[in-house]
Amino acid sequence: MVEFSFGNNNTNYFPLLLIDEQEIFCMGVKALLEGTEFRVVNEFRSVRSVQDNLKVYRPKVLLIGVSYYRQREGLDKIYMIRRKYPRLPIIVALPTENPVYAQDMLACGATGYYYKSSASGKLLQILRDVCLGRGNHQKKMAMVYPDIGKLGKFSYEKKILTERESEVLLLIMQGIKNKEISRQMGVSVETVKEYVHNVLRKLHVKNRTQAAVLAIKIGFGTG
Repeated sequence: MVEFSFGNNNTNYFPLLLIDEQEIFCMGVKALLEGTEFRVVNEFRSVRSVQDNLKVYRPKVLLIGVSYYRQREGLDKIYMIRRKYPRLPIIVALPTENPVYAQDMLACGATGYYYKSSASGKLLQILRDVCLGRGNHQKKMAMVYPDIGKLGKFSYEKKILTERESEVLLLIMQGIKNKEISRQMGVSVETVKEYVHNVLRKLHVKNRTQAAVLAIKIGFGTG
């Protein structure tokens, strides 16, 4: 996991990195943001090409356009960026108005989403909501995880997770499979499966990916 302070504190604008394979969309975004508190510091045509440049441009927000034909791939890309940069705001621009897919994006680590078919002013509103902390993107997270407010920092005092379940969650966040978790913890694979089941149940998530994303979102394991 990589951590650094995003953005330049000496500027009076929010540096924004823009990613979309369609040049016309990028042109529209840059025109929309001209004269606002946001500035596109660079644009890329793929997520892969931008991952190694985040430290260079130090954005305050990442805007990623998702292709209609690559929507499932988009989920994986968002998840990988979120694992590496847990505090970077990520807005995804979606090609169709699909609430289920939008919630999948949030579950994989997106901070908020925008439908490309919406009015352009909506995108500016979402960016301001996220970067200025006055929006409802946290409510969107609550749509995916209804009990997120109860989880806090996974305090042991609240008995949300046992110590062993917390250990399993840390290993899940590292992408470690059950067999290796079993070896590291010195327990059977069946016991590990039971721990994993308990973690998913207590966090109200459907799978290991959602558990890892939620844990990253609320700072689990950071002290």
